[in-house]
Amino acid sequence: MKIIVYCFALFAIAGIVSCKTNVDPSIIIARQGRMDLAGRDIKEVGPLALDGEWEFYYKQLLSPADFAAHPALQPDAWAIVPGTWNGLLVAGKKIEGQGFATYRLLIRNCHSSNLFGLRLLDAGSAYRLWVNGECIAGNGTVSSNPALAVPQFLPQVRPFYSKADSLEIVVQVSNFFHNKGGLWKSIELGDFAVVQSARDDMRMAELLLAGAMFILFVYHIFIFLLRKKEYASLWFALLCLDSTVRSLFTGERTIYDMFPGLSLYAGFRIEYLTVTMGVPMYAMVAYEFYTAEWSKKVRNIILWVGAAESLMICLLPPAIFSKLLPLIQLIVVLECFYLIYIIIRALSNKRDYAIISFLSYCLLFAAIVHDIMAAQLLINSPFVLFYAFSTFLVLQAYILASRNATAYVKIEDLSQELNEANITLEMKVADRTKDLQGANGQLREEKRKSDELLLNILPAEIADELKEKGVSKARRFPSVTIIFTDFKDFTTVSEALTPEQLVKEIDYCYRRFDELVEMHGLEKIKTMGDAYICAGGLPAMNFTHPEDAVRAALAIRDFMEVYKREKLAVHEPFFDIRVGVHTGPVVAGIVGSRKFAYDIWGDTVNLAERMESSGETGKVNISGTTYHLVKDKFDCRHRGKVEAKNKGAIDMYFVEPKSN
Repeated sequence: MKIIVYCFALFAIAGIVSCKTNVDPSIIIARQGRMDLAGRDIKEVGPLALDGEWEFYYKQLLSPADFAAHPALQPDAWAIVPGTWNGLLVAGKKIEGQGFATYRLLIRNCHSSNLFGLRLLDAGSAYRLWVNGECIAGNGTVSSNPALAVPQFLPQVRPFYSKADSLEIVVQVSNFFHNKGGLWKSIELGDFAVVQSARDDMRMAELLLAGAMFILFVYHIFIFLLRKKEYASLWFALLCLDSTVRSLFTGERTIYDMFPGLSLYAGFRIEYLTVTMGVPMYAMVAYEFYTAEWSKKVRNIILWVGAAESLMICLLPPAIFSKLLPLIQLIVVLECFYLIYIIIRALSNKRDYAIISFLSYCLLFAAIVHDIMAAQLLINSPFVLFYAFSTFLVLQAYILASRNATAYVKIEDLSQELNEANITLEMKVADRTKDLQGANGQLREEKRKSDELLLNILPAEIADELKEKGVSKARRFPSVTIIFTDFKDFTTVSEALTPEQLVKEIDYCYRRFDELVEMHGLEKIKTMGDAYICAGGLPAMNFTHPEDAVRAALAIRDFMEVYKREKLAVHEPFFDIRVGVHTGPVVAGIVGSRKFAYDIWGDTVNLAERMESSGETGKVNISGTTYHLVKDKFDCRHRGKVEAKNKGAIDMYFVEPKSN
């Protein structure tokens, strides 16, 4: 029942706005090309719309001289102004929108001691106008040849003097641009100063509203840029920009005064795009306000339909896509119906600002219906959508501002409550702090020790994942560089040392290895007796691991050279080291449920071991794969293809730091 009541109210509002009220029953209308102003003073009654039946001469571009030379010339039909000539019966046939014709109106008893003024808006799509034989206005180039006709939409106010008590108005119109031809809008006659003032007032109002909309655009786009999650502000800003652009291309079409050289083909497309792109923006504002009430499928359909319509307008000529205007308008109405349905659902669910949204959407929907009827010439009324849309944007701006203000108030209230709670809590905690300090300190120390122990066993990322989830999944890494080291003649050297000395020497070397590996951003994997394995590019992938690993390998080699010299100086046993490096894919993860170990698997590990076993002491032996990744950073000497156990002949290189 609520939905029915709301819909009834909506249609009532649309009907009221779409109908002209306070119609003067004595309004003057042209009848069969004649208009009598007897007893009317244009200066007193204000501008007069020259609406009604005009003489219509199809496929004839007649001038006042032609009418003077042929006074018995009969019109082909009576054309309604404002209106289109589409479907007008000429010689028993309905004519189409494209073509050319002449309109003529005779006005009797037109007296004024002041300067007359004519206000002309759009015509489809070029015209030339005479008053009493004098050409006073024109738009574009009128021609019977489509190649020579140039369309233009530029509202004008033109002055003229007339000492006669009658006026002959002749208008030539040609249209090869739009789907509809004819005198679309009313031509107003009145005192020049009054007509010009009315035009200036209208233009000023449009510019002021456009400026206000642009300021709203700038303000809300900055809100979005400063807080990227504010998508409502983004869509609202784009909607304001769309409204600003549309205001310049419609109504008084101020943009064509600002840029006289602007092509009507470009301007007309932009005018249509403000509709096909504006409606999806309009829908997205409602979506961001009331997401729970929306169907994402319908939202996506609206966006795709808007994109398809916009693409069609960009690619097709105006004469074709203007034919589709009724279809576009129907789609807009259907989308508006859905938006109203969404707002009604929001009302039913008692969402914030739903009442204001309902009123603003109803107002906008009524204005859309009104302007569609005016565009189809079903009613003779000026467009009101821009003003309704401006009101809608102001109300939506209020909702956005109110939402932000409410959020700030909540933050302030929560902050105040939190401060009060903190004071109370501090008072309670102060009595128990002394007892807990010792226990907390002990717990922190134990936690620190356990964290350090875990980090000594596992990479930081894996340790964090294990603490958070209790498990760590194995991952495949497409590119990892592995360092494999081994002490040559380890067994022989170990026989010359006591077990304590052997462990001490290995510990000394491995501690320094650990420092160098960490310094170069690598991850230690494990040690197996006298073998030390580490890798770059995991658990966090990067693109520098080949270079990092080679530098770390050279640093390990250099350390062992210094170590060797120190041992030789005191005549003590020492270790010689071989270092192998290879790059390739691996699988890495934790194995076992107790005594966790982070390990790596894959043929890349075997090849790294082959690089080490096929190398020489005091050298860093890298594979051809690693060579191609670091050859520009280091000096590499090709060893040729070296036979590796179970792997066949493999390209190997000795690597050294880049010489200056």
